[in-house]
Amino acid sequence: MIYTASYFDTIRHYGTLISISNSEPKGFVTHGKFVGLKPAWRYVQALKDGKITFTQFARLYRKKLDKFPWDMSDAAAVLEQFNSGEKHCTLLCWEKDPRDCHRYVLGHWLRKKGYTVVIH
Repeated sequence: MIYTASYFDTIRHYGTLISISNSEPKGFVTHGKFVGLKPAWRYVQALKDGKITFTQFARLYRKKLDKFPWDMSDAAAVLEQFNSGEKHCTLLCWEKDPRDCHRYVLGHWLRKKGYTVVIH
């Protein structure tokens, strides 16, 4: 099962911890970074600066996800490489409220691809 959570919501961290953000909190240890799932920094900055809305940010991020050069078996293989035998993994980023974060968009995108995802 795939979970998404904030770095700071440790009660919701399950299995292998995978960073999907542009940076991690100082001293926070993950099992790896899934660089292909991080949002473009220019979009994050535009959102933080109020130049785009979250709806616009989400549209841009989904466009990036839709260009991923993988099919379902590739996606599964990439996620499994992080899992190291674990049955669960948690995709982590900064925002405390998932509705303000790319992990919300990612979680729904992964669901459409057939994965079971719990979005925190």
